[in-house]
Amino acid sequence: MSTISEVSQPSPSFRFQSNMIPGYAMQVMCIAFYSCVVIVVHRIKSTDCQAAPFYTLFFYVGLVDIGHACALFWMCFEHEVIRGEVLYPITFICSLATCFCYLVNIIGNGLMAINRYSATYLRHHQHFSKNRTTAYLTATFILAAISSIPAIFRERTYLLIDGEWTFTLTPIWLIHLQRYIIIGWMIVYFIVAPVFSIMAWLRIKNFIHSVRYHKSDHTIIYFNVAHIICHFLILCFEIFEVYKPDNTLISFVHEHFYVFLFGAIVFNGFSIVFTTKRVRQGLTKLVCRVTEFGRGKVSSSNPTTQIFQVSGRF
Repeated sequence: MSTISEVSQPSPSFRFQSNMIPGYAMQVMCIAFYSCVVIVVHRIKSTDCQAAPFYTLFFYVGLVDIGHACALFWMCFEHEVIRGEVLYPITFICSLATCFCYLVNIIGNGLMAINRYSATYLRHHQHFSKNRTTAYLTATFILAAISSIPAIFRERTYLLIDGEWTFTLTPIWLIHLQRYIIIGWMIVYFIVAPVFSIMAWLRIKNFIHSVRYHKSDHTIIYFNVAHIICHFLILCFEIFEVYKPDNTLISFVHEHFYVFLFGAIVFNGFSIVFTTKRVRQGLTKLVCRVTEFGRGKVSSSNPTTQIFQVSGRF
């Protein structure tokens, strides 16, 4: 729901400045980059049954992250450019999506940490079979949807104060309830992910039966650690905003929260590339394929599967 505080207030307007273009262009490039990473991950999960469970989790969480990034792009645009209530149904959907998608990200990355610990055991594929992985993902989406229910009933009220449009979310108790639900899931994540990552690391140090698993778990654990550190900063902000909302740093982050959250979400794509060799190789081949296609050098006799083939060895 949405309301405007006074009927006599001026109609909504737009304020777009040229110095905003680099920021929005950077966001579009980040979304495109993450999309390319998801394409590469899809190829890996389709060609390597050993690594399929982890990359299946990453693939579907990555799809949700891309949708989340698009929603945050609109929220940034609505916050900085649109003055007043314009296209509110889109804003409402994107606002709800930011809550749902972030919870999917948190729960999904917790599953990835558990998966890495499970991968150090020979019966790993019984715990993360195709059917069970699908069940885990389904449960993730259901839990995230249920936990996002309070966001559906938030009401956005637009105000014109000193010539500047702003908005408030009401009722306050519902806003706090949604915040505490998210903080609760984050606390669960920060218990599960570090514990299973540490246990996986300890297992790997004595894991001498399979060099392939050994190196795989090492590199993907770095991805888990990067995600833990990144989102620990978000948890600190959420907690400090409750108790110290007038702090200068907290106020600055609050004003540009959508930008910071956008960076945290797309960070998943960058971290998997930096920490996993096979994803880097697949991404390089994808870029080469797209470049050759753009130059008109791709022949129909060169099948796409050869270009995208990613080695099963780590």
